[in-house]
Amino acid sequence: MRVNDLLKWKRALNEIKFKHNELDLVKEMCDSHGPQFQMFLEEYCAKNSIDLQKLNREKSIREAPKKKETIAKERRISAEKKDVDQIAIIFKNLFKKLAMFLHPDLSVGLTEEEKQDRLSMFKEAKQALADKRYFVLLEMSERFKIRMPKNYKQQTRWMKARIIQLDQEIQSQKHTYNYVYAECETTEEKERIVKNFLRQIFQI
Repeated sequence: MRVNDLLKWKRALNEIKFKHNELDLVKEMCDSHGPQFQMFLEEYCAKNSIDLQKLNREKSIREAPKKKETIAKERRISAEKKDVDQIAIIFKNLFKKLAMFLHPDLSVGLTEEEKQDRLSMFKEAKQALADKRYFVLLEMSERFKIRMPKNYKQQTRWMKARIIQLDQEIQSQKHTYNYVYAECETTEEKERIVKNFLRQIFQI
């Protein structure tokens, strides 16, 4: 294996870990400010005699046919996509190796505290596999000296593609009203955001 391939792999591994953490923080920010934005929106509408419930009902009626079409389209796309993901298979096999080491039922001579630690790590690894956070599995494998897959070039290509997807998800979250509202510092800025929201969503 060329040293250059390993360096690219490590660089991509660090970047994808950072992007996952950034996305988590942005989502947390959006989720925590969502109720605050909703409350400010309702207060603004009440103060300005805007019937928000009526607007929501009218919008639901207009969009019902579109939603059905979208769901049907998504199901067709999902049914057509049956290609085996080689990376997923590779990391599923790595998870199995980790499971043999981490699952407390498969280990002997452990204290109750050690079993609980192993169980916690096992659950973390299982969730990482489900979320395609493969860097968690790689870090655990390195920690416990479990042989890792050596397809560095393939992993690097996958990670670079995934980093682009994560970037898109981050930017998408940052363009939500919850996130923009969280960035507001004054009442005037918040009211401007609400006005933009009402104009975009309800055309008023």
